Amino acid sequence: MSESIGDNLEAKFKGALTDSLLAILVSLVRPIATLTEIIFRKDMGERYFNGWNIVVGLLAIIVFRSPFWSNHRGIYQTITNIIAVVWVIALLVYAYLNRQRIIERYGKSHRWHSYNYGIPRYEELPVVVEKALPIAVGLLLVLVCGITGMGGLLFFSGVISLFLRNYEARLFYERMLDQIDSQIEHDNLNKAVVEQFPPQQTEGLVAHVPSYVGKELRSQLVRPRGLTPENKPPQEKE
Repeated sequence: MSESIGDNLEAKFKGALTDSLLAILVSLVRPIATLTEIIFRKDMGERYFNGWNIVVGLLAIIVFRSPFWSNHRGIYQTITNIIAVVWVIALLVYAYLNRQRIIERYGKSHRWHSYNYGIPRYEELPVVVEKALPIAVGLLLVLVCGITGMGGLLFFSGVISLFLRNYEARLFYERMLDQIDSQIEHDNLNKAVVEQFPPQQTEGLVAHVPSYVGKELRSQLVRPRGLTPENKPPQEKE
């Protein structure tokens, strides 16, 4: 069959549109997330961390360093400038080292997932601390020190990183469910459509085929294309 049972073109179109919009949003905000992820992670995939991350990250640091984000002067502005300079250096150094690591892997014919978001630098550091620390430090800078620029960027970077992990986990889970459903349909299509067994006997597969459709026509619906009465599998021969 060209499409699985229960497929709805309108629903599929809406789903594809939603996924496309989310993909665009993710591509826009991922560079912000990696600004703090580079502190805790290394060996990011080349499509997860690329030139786009560097350009957007540098622009974000420059914009949020601007005095526009704070009314403070003196020591607070100095702290802001120090954070910005260190952050820019850290981003550029990470970009260089990560690229060298990618080139090294290709040279040794080692494969690495291009969307990998990095492996922990500090194995003993719990993930919850890794995700919560930028958010906590950002809030501290904003609420206590009034450094709203760099503090806000830290905060949003941590929040967006959490959003990305949840988004990627959902995508992977959806792909896993698609694989399971595809296997179920492959194994139970004949029983659900031709024999019209209940879901309890078809691993939950429900075939919405009108009762007036004859068994011969139902058999044709599940029969692989190209088969003729002469070369049907033995179990389908009449």
